[in-house]
Amino acid sequence: ERVFASPHDESRAVSYVIRARAYAVRGDWTWARADADKGVAEDPKDVYTWLNRSDVRRTLGDRDGALSDALKAIETDAKNPYGYLIAAEIYDEMENAAEAQEYFKKLYAVEPKAIERIPDKYLEAVDKRAYATRMKEKEKERAAREKEIRAKLQEKNRPKDGNTD
Repeated sequence: ERVFASPHDESRAVSYVIRARAYAVRGDWTWARADADKGVAEDPKDVYTWLNRSDVRRTLGDRDGALSDALKAIETDAKNPYGYLIAAEIYDEMENAAEAQEYFKKLYAVEPKAIERIPDKYLEAVDKRAYATRMKEKEKERAAREKEIRAKLQEKNRPKDGNTD
């Protein structure tokens, strides 16, 4: 009930869906579903009601419902990147790579800073230059790790008394 007692509570609808997320995390599916639905019903024009209900449904294992809400969030506010991100991730979870790729592209178009959220397997199609940069960085990290491992192995295999005979 603290969520409704906040002096900064400007939207009861958003408060309902936030409380629904808390119920979902606790495993209280009945209350989570009820509050999420109540929040969307109270203010269907607020993108955050759709995004939060999408998150609740995803937590509950309802991918189709979560995807539907993510798409509704995009319809409600096409400039908000989170609907694209959620839709892309859900399509990926559902092994629909073509749709996942499309929504990762849309995410990047709306919010280029979200590039770090795009998995490698989709990044090349989204931004070839960013993909090449990421792969170079990963290669540098891998080479540094290998160098560190080799140095540790050499140190471990070196005689303790300094004798090399």
